[in-house]
Amino acid sequence: MIDRDHDLSIVRQAKVLKLARSTVYYEPRPDSHVGPRATIGQSCILNTGCIVEHDCVVGDFSHVSVNATLAGRSRLGSFVFLGAGATIIGRCSVPDGTVCGAGAVVTRSLAVSGTYVGVPARLAKPSYQ
Repeated sequence: MIDRDHDLSIVRQAKVLKLARSTVYYEPRPDSHVGPRATIGQSCILNTGCIVEHDCVVGDFSHVSVNATLAGRSRLGSFVFLGAGATIIGRCSVPDGTVCGAGAVVTRSLAVSGTYVGVPARLAKPSYQ
């Protein structure tokens, strides 16, 4: 458990990773990776084998599942769920409250929140606010 009253910095391979309060980062395997200048929001889960590349932003309360990948400069909003093996291609944005199913590949920025599946990822069900 991470102290909820303090930000946490982890130094790994001479880079500094800033994690907000209550963030959980599982890294039991050497293929897990969070790149330089990545920003991880509050109460996020970064699961086993995930890759969050350089300059990515993961919004508050988001979940990056096993073997999911965010290529450089990708941006996840808050309350986003990336399923196992999902991939966000570099410089793409995913809006708040979006679910990307297992194995989905986001090849462009998504305009509306909802559930996306497939390769390339397509809207299967819009979110209702």
